[in-house]
Amino acid sequence: MMKHIRLSLFTAFLLSFISLSNLACAQGETNQTKPSENNFKPAKFKENLNSKRATEKSNITRLEGWVWMSYIIGTDGIPKDIEVIDHSEKGYSLKVSFRFIKNFRYHPAKINGKPVESAKTYLLRHSVSFVGTDNDGISPGFRNRYNEARKLLGAKEVIKAKAVLDELAQTNTKNLTEQSLSAWLHSVYFANQKNWSAYGENVQSAHHLRRFLPTKMAIENSQNLRDHQLFKKHYADAIITIYSMRHIKNAELDEATLQAMVKPIKDLINAPEPIVLEATLEQDLVWMHGIARDTLSITFSGGEEGEGEIKMAELRCRNTHHVLSAGKIEQFEIPAHYRGCALILKGTPGTKVVVTETGDMGIMY
Repeated sequence: MMKHIRLSLFTAFLLSFISLSNLACAQGETNQTKPSENNFKPAKFKENLNSKRATEKSNITRLEGWVWMSYIIGTDGIPKDIEVIDHSEKGYSLKVSFRFIKNFRYHPAKINGKPVESAKTYLLRHSVSFVGTDNDGISPGFRNRYNEARKLLGAKEVIKAKAVLDELAQTNTKNLTEQSLSAWLHSVYFANQKNWSAYGENVQSAHHLRRFLPTKMAIENSQNLRDHQLFKKHYADAIITIYSMRHIKNAELDEATLQAMVKPIKDLINAPEPIVLEATLEQDLVWMHGIARDTLSITFSGGEEGEGEIKMAELRCRNTHHVLSAGKIEQFEIPAHYRGCALILKGTPGTKVVVTETGDMGIMY
């Protein structure tokens, strides 16, 4: 039977950025004028110039995938500067993803009525459907191996469970529903093995695909991701994860519950100790970290060839886009009017990065 691939998208989370004018900074360059928060209007989606069949092609598998991207919306409302934050292991196309995003049109963001640059992050899903039906179910083979691996993990037979999980991932995991469930079950295995790096990758993948998980599982996975982010000292990202739980279907989480989860994280941010975290840059991907305080230092070393290098460093904020110098940064004071900033880094694969945050948390909002 002929099948077709269609692309659909949803916002994993959204950052709006505003390019300002006439401000020089010692650590980098940006053209900015100080905005008024009350006079800022974010970019709004205008139209999709892709044809209805632009993303379809013949396909003989159930394989699907996703790409998580950041891009700038120019003052003309056209997307540019697309960067990939993460993607699925298979079933995706960067070429198709970039082309699809470039065909969006926006009403640009404005400050005091003047168009300015802004930015967004999106998770773009590459999904397969049969003619007249969807591809969201799970196959009998996936169901059988998933249940077998789950039982083995429950019985603490981790060696046997690992073999079944490997086969599940390589042979049976095709569509996004199966990928979400597989990521969840792999996170259980890696937690048991105390492999926290692989654990974090899988809870993040399951969180991207949380709409395909049962409600209880989606909530628990979001809580696991929050805890992992706290362990890694990604405090601002942990707050974003908590607020994203509002969108889990049938979760019924009220605002008081969410605020109760956020409060201890704000206490950690306000503690006197510096926030120090480490990362390793990957091939062709940007590393993104939500900034919690207003003073930033960055050092780096190593790399696959022995020479670590940062080729791109940016602050992407709710109300500005600031290009930093691509090198070591000492005590960069983020301007007080910046809000909701994320740090974006890209460089030589294997480069070890150390980011230190000090100062106040005012820039988060």
